[in-house]
Amino acid sequence: MSNFDIKAILYDQNPWWLKPDFVLEEAKYPRRDIFYRIENQLNLNQISAIVGLRRTGKTTVLKQIIGNLLSKKQIPSRNILFFSFDQTLVERKIEFLEAIITIYLEQILSKKVWEIDRQVYMLLDEIQYVPNWQVVLKRFYDQTKKIKFIISGSASLFVKEKSKESLAGRIFIFEIPVLSFREYLRIKKAELSLPLFTFKEFNLKPIEELSSAFSTKITGLFEDYIIRGQFPEIITQNMDDKQVKQYLIDSILAKILEVDIPLYFNIKRVDEIRSIYRIAAVETGNQIEYDTIARDVGISRNTVADYFNCLEKAFLINILYNYTKSIRKGLRTIKKGYATSTNFSAMLNNITESSPQFKEWCGHYVETYVKNILHNEYESVFFVKRRDKELDFLIKSTGELIPVEVKYTNKITQKEIKNLLYFMEQLGINRGYVLTKASVEMKRINGKEIVFVPVWML
Repeated sequence: MSNFDIKAILYDQNPWWLKPDFVLEEAKYPRRDIFYRIENQLNLNQISAIVGLRRTGKTTVLKQIIGNLLSKKQIPSRNILFFSFDQTLVERKIEFLEAIITIYLEQILSKKVWEIDRQVYMLLDEIQYVPNWQVVLKRFYDQTKKIKFIISGSASLFVKEKSKESLAGRIFIFEIPVLSFREYLRIKKAELSLPLFTFKEFNLKPIEELSSAFSTKITGLFEDYIIRGQFPEIITQNMDDKQVKQYLIDSILAKILEVDIPLYFNIKRVDEIRSIYRIAAVETGNQIEYDTIARDVGISRNTVADYFNCLEKAFLINILYNYTKSIRKGLRTIKKGYATSTNFSAMLNNITESSPQFKEWCGHYVETYVKNILHNEYESVFFVKRRDKELDFLIKSTGELIPVEVKYTNKITQKEIKNLLYFMEQLGINRGYVLTKASVEMKRINGKEIVFVPVWML
């Protein structure tokens, strides 16, 4: 591709260079929480990388960052470059990436890299398609502090593992998960504002008032979210159940399982990893039994373990380990698998809110939702299993242990939280949490403080 063609593509992808009043459509959309985290680091020289599943809004976040930069009139519009490698006519080669940056600097800004005297922002979308992209970014990064790279990619491996050595200390990674329930309400314009809640700081009074006044409405919205509301386009396009299923399975899962993972992980048997993922998603929250799965699918135990590893790196599942005092022992002990989106689990299992099996499966999906929220907010999350007793989640945060039990029902008896109380006693914990359907209260039971709060407050 000639320099002239590359220059034409750059102008095509950056209309604000020629139209000072150009407004990006994405700038009008509700902003995801991750937008503010990245915005707060725009003044830092380190590369900001957004990684996550397809269709979670990575490109939209990049466009919103551009819209925010353009609104600051002191930043020249030509100092903002956007380029997407998710284009059919784009060459996915390291030489092409280098040519884009060089031509932009020398022919658009008319400067050599060492001549840049004002901050330049380069936003590169779906960069994982370019082999060894980190080599090019590192070279420019090391030559000037006037370039701020903001990149996105769909597979964590190609940001995390390839960048460990060459970009050590030069990159901040932001994982963008599926929508949280709070983001769902924002995008849906539900006109409901949830009070702030953390396990260390909360006020039950406003939560109780909200639950008393709107519990039925919130429960309906929450269950819709659990089944079909975790991707922005599903909400904004008002898809029906058939369209949602087609979108999730054909537009997202099929492309990840049949295109991305085989390409990135050099997997030949697409049918095998597709079967493994279906098992993991439908049985979300269950203990992973490699031997049983291997026997059912007809492959080796080691292959099953390798597939689970690939699925986790591709953001399709999260692994939860049994809590032990020894990290090494914990990695060898029993583990559970959770789908990163309950929407995938529901669609693959043909479950909707009107399904006869909805109540039976909803508890599994709510537990999965909790796991994913905790995974995104805390570095160390476990479950605890000792013989016949089990605790859903144990958070380890700044040296403190926080036990969490999920009970998605209207009435909860002391018998139903006996395992929570048992492990609190065993681990010397004074406060535990029960995530409920709508109940809000604080009780003292057996000398322990138990906080009951609706799960949708997370």
